[in-house]
Amino acid sequence: MSSPYNSDTCPLPVSVAFSGPDNTGKTKQIGILARRMGPATTSAGPLDHYDPRWAAIKADGMARWWFETGPVEEVADVLATSYLERSRHPFSAPVRLLDRGIPMLEASIAATVAVREGLDPEQAADRARLLLAPYETDLRTAEEGEHALVLLHCDAPEEGTRRSLAHEVTVTEIYAAYQRHLHKQINRLVRSRRSTT
Repeated sequence: MSSPYNSDTCPLPVSVAFSGPDNTGKTKQIGILARRMGPATTSAGPLDHYDPRWAAIKADGMARWWFETGPVEEVADVLATSYLERSRHPFSAPVRLLDRGIPMLEASIAATVAVREGLDPEQAADRARLLLAPYETDLRTAEEGEHALVLLHCDAPEEGTRRSLAHEVTVTEIYAAYQRHLHKQINRLVRSRRSTT
């Protein structure tokens, strides 16, 4: 990856990835760090900046595509492509802050298929890994380039889900189920030491 910061006189650039369920403060923490660190850091921005398909997806209704109409293979492809394109994007500062690291991709896909296909957490994790298998090598390389942090409301997935949903104005049944599964998947990844709390 080319960068103006990878010379002998400047520190190598680093990516710091904040992962966690919805409403745990990832975006807020990135904003605070970006303001305090000034020009030494940059935010990589939202994932939908990294794949042109997001425009049509959002125009037709992202939740509907994510949970109902988009084939799960397509959902996995759009997400994986977005994560990988973001990882390849040149650095513009010594520190790049990422909203959701590579482990969140697996957690998100696992939670999605759990809801859509009625899978238990273990089955969903296996299904997610299968869907992401075509990208495995590139995803592993991208993950090795991230310093991973995870933000949780608490260690208990049930209570964490309750707190995440409490921040929402309206909650659909499918979104609530997704959040329950997402909390379980993130806690699984934390236990496997793919993220640091």
